Amino acid sequence: MAIDVADPVANDVNSMDDVERVFPGQPKATREYLRTYKIPSGKGENTFGFDGKFMDAAFCHEVIEETHGFWKKLIKVPKPHLNTLAQVGGALYKTTPAAAAEIVAATPEIRRASDLPADLERWHYISESKL
Repeated sequence: MAIDVADPVANDVNSMDDVERVFPGQPKATREYLRTYKIPSGKGENTFGFDGKFMDAAFCHEVIEETHGFWKKLIKVPKPHLNTLAQVGGALYKTTPAAAAEIVAATPEIRRASDLPADLERWHYISESKL
């Protein structure tokens, strides 16, 4: 979980204990949502690593550092299977701000979303007694 640094209570939220104190019930509600949201479509419950425990900020920072290391290796791969254009030092495939702006300019305009088909406008409820 994260909080916008501009949020008025951001300085009061530095751990999951703080999240529970400032936003009572939010961690449990979030976990329940993430565990059950696929059930109505016929899929099973999601399971979580770490016995479903929220990990602390230090752990999360380690994961971020690790994945950043993977990205730093990826941008040096000679023939990657995905676009690795970057403007950072060490990137094998460099781009420029002008080239990046061209890519953005060539992107189709955002259009109004289509109306959902009526058969998708359904509500699903899961009784705790059935979990």
